[in-house]
Amino acid sequence: MRLPKTLICAILLLTPMIAKPLAAQTIHVLMFADTANRTTGSGVRASVSQVRTAFASLVPKNRYTFTSVESHNTRFTAASLYQQIRRLPVGPNDTFVFVASLKGGSVGQRQFLQMPNGGKVWSKMLRTRIKAKRCPLKLIITDTCDLALRPTEAASSHPGGWDPKTKGMAPVIKELFVEQTGILQMNSSWPGQQTFVNSQTGSWFLDELFGYCLNNPMATPDWDFIDKTMDKTMTARFLAAKAAGKLPAQVAEQKTLVPYTLETPKPL
Repeated sequence: MRLPKTLICAILLLTPMIAKPLAAQTIHVLMFADTANRTTGSGVRASVSQVRTAFASLVPKNRYTFTSVESHNTRFTAASLYQQIRRLPVGPNDTFVFVASLKGGSVGQRQFLQMPNGGKVWSKMLRTRIKAKRCPLKLIITDTCDLALRPTEAASSHPGGWDPKTKGMAPVIKELFVEQTGILQMNSSWPGQQTFVNSQTGSWFLDELFGYCLNNPMATPDWDFIDKTMDKTMTARFLAAKAAGKLPAQVAEQKTLVPYTLETPKPL
């Protein structure tokens, strides 16, 4: 039976409205890091390398861009950070990922990132600027207050043998950075938790998050799962460091080091 032309036209017109949203074409990663500090700069720089390695090891090079702004070779302020966010080209089917390894703090319930060369980037304003990007998925991942002790073996970031040239994008990246829609804002610790500095290696939160991706390329998690996993992992690392006497006295009463997550994206 042949369908009437009017019915065929109606189906063609309605199909774009009911079809599943297009998958992201490109993942655009913009990372800001305070790498100039003598006590923590080498550790934060290791985190920049780790994030870069994760995408290079798990994503074909034509499916992502990586832009890093590091304070040991580039001066940046709050104004220049906003300018960089605005200027970075992101297509309507792409993903925008903002990663920051910077000092931070809070005033009451208002959180901020401290820019190495001047000014504060307030969490609410950062979120507003990134939500304005016209793409289906926006991610804000920040590792503040230079949380930096030796990574656990699980987060040592040795690639799990994934070859993006022959296999394409790893499932773990596709699930978290492509097959989701909405906005994620995730930070290394709750406001009011004690923070501390140690210059041994990279930052805990980025170690654990991107270490998970590198060591589990075939995993298919969502961001709710990652949130719960980071809660357990960060607390375990914190308690182990405290038991080993590696933390200053002012954190003796702290029981956890739980990352906060404000609004998680949902699967398409």
